[in-house]
Amino acid sequence: MFFTSRIFGQGASLTGIVLDATTEKPIQGVTVKLSNTTKSVGTNKEGQFSMSSMPDNWTLIFSAVGYKKQLFPMSVAQGKKVLIIRLEDEQQSLDEVVVLAPKRKNTQINIIQRWI
Repeated sequence: MFFTSRIFGQGASLTGIVLDATTEKPIQGVTVKLSNTTKSVGTNKEGQFSMSSMPDNWTLIFSAVGYKKQLFPMSVAQGKKVLIIRLEDEQQSLDEVVVLAPKRKNTQINIIQRWI
């Protein structure tokens, strides 16, 4: 895996990989969003992402179902060639699950028989 990155100036590009903090395995489908914008990308099956046209002052927001959201400010990325992000498990458990079924009306089914 090779990534290249420029973390300075308008129009810079950024690449990286998102891993599970415990297993060190890549996480597919992580949303990587540039703060205060609508710009976002998702990680591929190898956990890789790439964003272009990065402004000078930015924060990336990494989020995925089952993981804690993580913020990554530009100052931390300064000078890095590849960002390696490790997301921690959210570790939420449920005390109780309630499943509600829709109420059914008491309806009759009319059966029509045909004699041939």
